[in-house]
Amino acid sequence: MKKILISLALMMSSLCAEQFKSELFTEGKLLYSDDFEQALDSKWWQTRTKNWQVKNGILTGAPDFKTKEEAMKALKRDHHLGLGPVIRLENLPEKFVCTLRFQYTGKEVLETRPKIDIGHHINKVFFKPGGYQLHLSEGEIFDNKKSAFKLNEWNVMTIEFTPGKLIINLNGQGQVYENKQVSLKERSEFTFKALDGGKLMVDYIRLWEGK
Repeated sequence: MKKILISLALMMSSLCAEQFKSELFTEGKLLYSDDFEQALDSKWWQTRTKNWQVKNGILTGAPDFKTKEEAMKALKRDHHLGLGPVIRLENLPEKFVCTLRFQYTGKEVLETRPKIDIGHHINKVFFKPGGYQLHLSEGEIFDNKKSAFKLNEWNVMTIEFTPGKLIINLNGQGQVYENKQVSLKERSEFTFKALDGGKLMVDYIRLWEGK
């Protein structure tokens, strides 16, 4: 009986994760859904550092090297050293809703890491203790200090996007950004960047095209 109840609970949790909810769109077409029970789907993900694995239902990125000196010696350069894991989710439609649960690890939040780019180097979400700072495509900046972001803990984020309007819901706190600077500028991907020496973990993600 206990096993049956656990199975039912897991099934209900999965169904809830698949449900489409949006403030911007009345309908959504599910494009991608992953609980990381199989190998990383290269149709959707492009790893920008090397140390990524899928294990026990979690996608995990870790540093490629332990120290800057080790990295510089191996790579024979002083930049893009792979000390902070980087990965991209590609093929974003022009209008979309994406929800995921993720965790960045590390000692402390820095000015520019950890972060998620909505469009590579376009709209940048820099995570801060208790929230985030959003930099739009042409430089306008918004601070959010109410969404309870925490390093080394799981966070749930939903991003709703249409040109000119962006909604970020982080840990149940939603904020609407209606601004002409909200644009992907033809960079249809998320870029996730972790702290140097830290990890990024994702245990589920859903992406819908907004209708």
